Amino acid sequence: MENRRQTHLDSIKKESAEEGRQLLRMLKLTPLIVFYGMYVSGIYKTEGFLSASVAWLWVVFLIVDWPKGYIKKAGLAMVFGVLLPFVILPYFGH
Repeated sequence: MENRRQTHLDSIKKESAEEGRQLLRMLKLTPLIVFYGMYVSGIYKTEGFLSASVAWLWVVFLIVDWPKGYIKKAGLAMVFGVLLPFVILPYFGH
């Protein structure tokens, strides 16, 4: 009985530690998301709704933590934050 309670307590501690790490990660991302939101509002003013919507997709990928690795995330930021909104999508939006 005592062994089972201890095992259950250990599993609760592991789950709470994981939730704490996820919460800390989200708190670290909040300023980045706010500044990127201001950048996307500039995209909306200059390029329109379609480009701004595509630029927000990068935030979604950042929150769900996909893909793994900083270089891949930086590449997605360049694609969704610069290439698509300013180079490719203006041809389709106007």
